[in-house]
Amino acid sequence: MPHIASLSGFDFAAPSLAQRLGDTVRTWQTRARERHELAKFTAFDLKDIGMTPADRDMQLAKPIWRE
Repeated sequence: MPHIASLSGFDFAAPSLAQRLGDTVRTWQTRARERHELAKFTAFDLKDIGMTPADRDMQLAKPIWRE
C-alpha cells in the first residue's frame, strides 16, 4: 500500500536524525546569541521593546533548550 503522501503527489521524507540534531543545535545557538544580546539592553532599550528588567532576567535565566 503506498504512503498517503505519495498518493497526493508529494513525496515527503522524514528528516534524518542528523538533520534534526543540526536543526536543534542551530536553534540553541540562535537562542544563546539572542539572550546574549538581550543581556546588553539598557533600561531604555527594554522599555522601547515593551519589556521590563524582570522580563529580561526571566528570559536570561532560562536554559537554551527552553523556548
